[in-house]
Amino acid sequence: MRSHRTLFAWQEAREVSRACINIAEGYGLATAPQFRRHIHIAYGSALEAGELFELGLEIGVIAAEHAHVLARCEKSQRLLLRLLKKKGMKPMQASIPT
Repeated sequence: MRSHRTLFAWQEAREVSRACINIAEGYGLATAPQFRRHIHIAYGSALEAGELFELGLEIGVIAAEHAHVLARCEKSQRLLLRLLKKKGMKPMQASIPT
């Protein structure tokens, strides 16, 4: 049996803990509509994490030496967006920095 951990989007979203939790939950519900719904939620969580990380950098609560993590957040966002499009969903926020 395949696992949600085999999904590349889950592996990359691991940095964004709520996103990977949403992917795991949606996969575990074992229905296509629920999986799509939770991928959408994971995408929102990835956007939120990226914004929070960027804010932390701006106000100085996250050291600049950790700025590379922001790129990982953005990569997770792009992967989740591609997965959403593959599943036929159109997220409200479709623009990810490149």
